[in-house]
Amino acid sequence: MDASIHDPATAQAFEAVSPAVRKRLLAIRALIRAVASTTDGVGELAETLKWGEPAYLTTQSRIGSSIRLGCPKSQPDHCAVYFNCNTNLVDTFRSLFPQELRFEGNRAIVFAPGKRIDKQALAVCFGAALTYHRDSRRNKQSSGAAHGACLWRSQAQRPHVPLKTRRQRGEPDHTHTLSMRCLLTTVLTIGLATVIPAAQAIEEPRYTVERQYDNFELRSYAPVLVAEVTVAGPADDAGNQGFRILAGYIFGKNKGEREIAMTAPVTQTPEPTKIAMTAPVTQAAADGGYTVQFTMPATFKLATLPEPLDARIRLKEIPGKRYAVIRYSGFWSDANYNSHLDKLERAVTAAGVATTGAPVYARYDAPWVPWFARRNEIWLHVP
Repeated sequence: MDASIHDPATAQAFEAVSPAVRKRLLAIRALIRAVASTTDGVGELAETLKWGEPAYLTTQSRIGSSIRLGCPKSQPDHCAVYFNCNTNLVDTFRSLFPQELRFEGNRAIVFAPGKRIDKQALAVCFGAALTYHRDSRRNKQSSGAAHGACLWRSQAQRPHVPLKTRRQRGEPDHTHTLSMRCLLTTVLTIGLATVIPAAQAIEEPRYTVERQYDNFELRSYAPVLVAEVTVAGPADDAGNQGFRILAGYIFGKNKGEREIAMTAPVTQTPEPTKIAMTAPVTQAAADGGYTVQFTMPATFKLATLPEPLDARIRLKEIPGKRYAVIRYSGFWSDANYNSHLDKLERAVTAAGVATTGAPVYARYDAPWVPWFARRNEIWLHVP
């Protein structure tokens, strides 16, 4: 039995299931503990019994909802992860991972014997559960924050119309908003941040600051490689689907190659390649729908990026560009976004800086990063 299980009753609960199920439950337990240790604010995790099964509670910080491990009574060869059925957690996970995970009602994720456990998807679920009450309280404090089934929000814009023109037309000041049913549509910013050790920095595109203005800065970005997909509307479905497609690519749904050194000869064996997550994840309107882009790590060249298995994904090099950028913190709410877009548009106009194209909304943090510590940006292209 795992030496880290100190409670005899909990150890006995693991011993009560079959060896095959026990092995999988212990692997899931290890993932819960790893996510808790790398998610800010969770604190020490308590391991106890609930309904006679191992359960995990954030008793120190009291910011999370409990997670319980066990077997469905009708399927003792299966293993299950149970969440509080009075929350919207499982409904949210179902909208995020309809293909990756199998669900039971509004309370459980179930794994059949022999089926692969998608640890990346499961880590996102655990991160959301372990911070559920904290994020729920913060969302209620924000007038425009996501509520109900959404744990976090991302935004996409229709073709850009300057604020002055919108006002002259009598249109509202807000841009079109995409409300994601939050991971992997995370973006997803980066819901998968919970599986990255806290000490490991996430790579960002390189840029230099050409000039600092009062309310924005003018940046010059180096060329970057991106994986992108354009998905038709409606916007809500497009954002969800686009993020999931790209997340699948960087987590192994590709035709990567690995050199395997042998005595003789040297052969190349196709093997899926995992690509490190970068920040930010951006999204903007495009002809035919909405384009979601992931920036590829600088260690790759276009010729060395693994070929996607999904033909909808395009790999390309984006030439260096200049952007007027406003950076701000706070909630991912419509009000917060729109007020800073308004501020940026007024600032560039006052500075005599011409911009073109749709605004790009960039988020750098996982949804459980405290609102006051989040890094959000809006970019306007400067030709």
